[in-house]
Amino acid sequence: MNLIIEVITGIFYRPSHVFNRLNQKAVDGRIYFFLAGLPFIAIGAAGRAYGALPETGEESYLWLNRFLIHLVSFTLTFLLGGFLIARLAPAFKAISHTGKALLLVITSYIPFLVAIGLAPFLPQSSLVAFVGLTYTILIFSKGAGILLAIPQPRIIGFTMISFLILFTGNYVANVLFESLFLPHSTM
Repeated sequence: MNLIIEVITGIFYRPSHVFNRLNQKAVDGRIYFFLAGLPFIAIGAAGRAYGALPETGEESYLWLNRFLIHLVSFTLTFLLGGFLIARLAPAFKAISHTGKALLLVITSYIPFLVAIGLAPFLPQSSLVAFVGLTYTILIFSKGAGILLAIPQPRIIGFTMISFLILFTGNYVANVLFESLFLPHSTM
């Protein structure tokens, strides 16, 4: 539990230290997902759901539907993304370790999830989300070198392809679930 608190506080100002600590400890990715990932996924899903209400004029009861859609979309994106990123790593001369790839995805995404959770309540919401995303990409590239041993010259390519996988997966999941579970969804 102390490691989780260290990750949550350290990822914002000492990301390399956090990734080194995660690499040294034998952390189970599934337990880490529930203790460190799921609370932040809920924060990000709540922000996305709340942020969609004013622009669509929906009734407030649909907030719960949107929240659940984003919660499931993020969860699937992280779990499947971690699996796919682990399979991608050998193409970049790195180790294929699903648990470490899951740690990388969850830990890197914490700043973005916090940013989109706060964005609907701040005046410059798109700027806050953009800063969170930019920082997430930066620390993902730092963590990829540490957790998956991606060689330094290959980190940029690995990061770009990994985020293409993660963003495409999240977009497809959102579109699919919104079309299935929201009445008269407008994408």
